[in-house]
Amino acid sequence: MIQSLSHVRDKVDYMETNEHILAYNINLLIKLRKLSITQTANDLNLPIMTVRRLISGETANPHLSTLKTIAEYFDISIDQLVSSQNILQAEDWHTKSRLVPILSWQEVRSVTTIQDLNLKDWKNWQSVPADKEKDMNNAFALKTRPSFFAQFPSGTVFIIDPDSKVCDGDIVLVKITENNDVTLRKVYIDPPETILHSLIPDLSPITYDSNKHKIIGVNVLTMHYNKNHYQLRE
Repeated sequence: MIQSLSHVRDKVDYMETNEHILAYNINLLIKLRKLSITQTANDLNLPIMTVRRLISGETANPHLSTLKTIAEYFDISIDQLVSSQNILQAEDWHTKSRLVPILSWQEVRSVTTIQDLNLKDWKNWQSVPADKEKDMNNAFALKTRPSFFAQFPSGTVFIIDPDSKVCDGDIVLVKITENNDVTLRKVYIDPPETILHSLIPDLSPITYDSNKHKIIGVNVLTMHYNKNHYQLRE
């Protein structure tokens, strides 16, 4: 999912001069992740013109808060962001993070697994910390929706892994077979029953029935992004 570093580096049109180090690095990271400038600006919650000035080199000395936002978005340090040597030796960065596709709620309804999707030209990706104990080859990201804002506000991203085992207390993505709708529920296992509690206040819990409900995957990571930082929630 991540292009080879040497292949992308050849496509970056910036010289490795001190004057353009920051612009070069941001361009490189954007190209490595196959992001558009618009998507990058939206994810960073920055004006698109601010991002354009950064990648053109027009803004040579951005605020520290801006550097922090960009560095945390790409899962690197500020030192790496402003140093061409560190960012181009990105082996450590590759081992610390990976990309999973971002799916819409409608796409989740219409596919069985992400293997059904053509990810070769997929445009929306989410960076997540690499987990050496999990391959997460089938994992995908799902953004919160208004009905969950009371508990998971705008900017929250759920990382769903269909291969993870469901445990008591997990948040799971469930498909309701009767209407083909999908929702998030919290699992409480009280043998012989498994209860799915709603994340929406005042909605009643339901008893899991394999004939009526399909658990698509487990929420293994909750990420809340705003202009200042990513917050990883257990």
